[in-house]
Amino acid sequence: MRLPLRLSHLNVLSQRGGVLIEVMFAAAALATVSTAVYSGVDGSVKTATKNRVRSIAATLAEQDQERLRSFKATDLSNLRETRTVTVRGVPYQVTSQTTWVRDSSGTVSCTNDTSQASYLKLLSTVSPTGGRIGPTVSSTSLLAPPTGTFAAGFGTLAVQIVDRNGNPRPGLAVNLSGTSASLSDTTNSAGCAVFGMVSADNHTITVGATGLVDREGDTTISQGVDVVDGATTLTTIELEQPAAINVAFDTKVGSAAAVAASARAATVANPGLPSPGRKSITLTTAPTSPNTIAFSTLYPFNGGYGVFAGDCAANDPTSYITNYYTSNPGLVNVTPGGTFSVTVREPSINLSVRNSSNAVLTNARVFVTPLDSGCGSTYPMQLTNSSGALPQPGYPFGRYLVCADNGSGNRRQVATITNTAPAGTATTTMSLTTTGVCA
Repeated sequence: MRLPLRLSHLNVLSQRGGVLIEVMFAAAALATVSTAVYSGVDGSVKTATKNRVRSIAATLAEQDQERLRSFKATDLSNLRETRTVTVRGVPYQVTSQTTWVRDSSGTVSCTNDTSQASYLKLLSTVSPTGGRIGPTVSSTSLLAPPTGTFAAGFGTLAVQIVDRNGNPRPGLAVNLSGTSASLSDTTNSAGCAVFGMVSADNHTITVGATGLVDREGDTTISQGVDVVDGATTLTTIELEQPAAINVAFDTKVGSAAAVAASARAATVANPGLPSPGRKSITLTTAPTSPNTIAFSTLYPFNGGYGVFAGDCAANDPTSYITNYYTSNPGLVNVTPGGTFSVTVREPSINLSVRNSSNAVLTNARVFVTPLDSGCGSTYPMQLTNSSGALPQPGYPFGRYLVCADNGSGNRRQVATITNTAPAGTATTTMSLTTTGVCA
């Protein structure tokens, strides 16, 4: 009799277990459905909120357009304004901007100066702030100023900012200051900033461009411009990441191997630089040998730089050898933001200083002075070595006055030496037979 009871007991347990499993599945299904319903409701709420924010933003943009169109054209010229409008507890940032354009298509031109700008483009941009999520809405229209708005004595200034390849640089702050007003704008997608109704006189353009340099290598970008009466004045400014060149020096005596040398000055040259087309660094004190001179903020011209020792046009090796850089180092092609190194040649002045008996003279004093116009470097006196030669014979390309004396104040010799051969001059013998001393 016990066996049937046990089977019945097992059946009851089995039924209870089945019911429990069904309850668990039902609960899981209910949770899934609840989550889906909640997600759907939450998504609907978010969508509705975004649509409401978008609708309010669009309304504010249209209202701002109407507000701008009620202004005088003279008050709208070069307008830049940002304000906050709160609707139903939500703050919205409203940005109002006007730009002078050429025609009813809204074309902004930085390359055509046939006439001054004649339309105002009104742009209203609205964005929710305060952590609210929503789209940015913009509204644009054109306004033709009434006849007579363009009085005599005013013109339009169009400033375009580009890189070294002529590509536009958008988003840069451009400031204009002059006798009549101080204006500011930000370059658009074409790299343009257009200022209308500007007095026809001299103005100064400054550009906020951190990390960029102009063609002169200046990090503070400033340029003067004269605005023409009744027309558009066009100005293009090239800005790029600066390049750097570290210049080292060597010299060579005849067939001997080149050895490291020192220089008092170095120059980089490119036709794109302002007149005279080169930039020099001259050390204030005589350097130790060997040394390096660093140019750190150079505009990266596509044609690169010709680099040489010295500080004047006469030190440029291409003045004597047209294709010099074909077979000698010194032409450096640079890229924006890059650092480059080059070792340039100083031709050697080869002397053999002798006494009145034609014996090699050790510790004779030698003074070397540039003769070429515009060359300002000065060089320290050297004492001849045991061979009667200069221990550091390297000097920049050019002509020099060389004076040697015996250091006793009673014998000297002077020579003019042209130092323009990469392997150095032929040996010049200086016999100290003339009475007197060098400077």
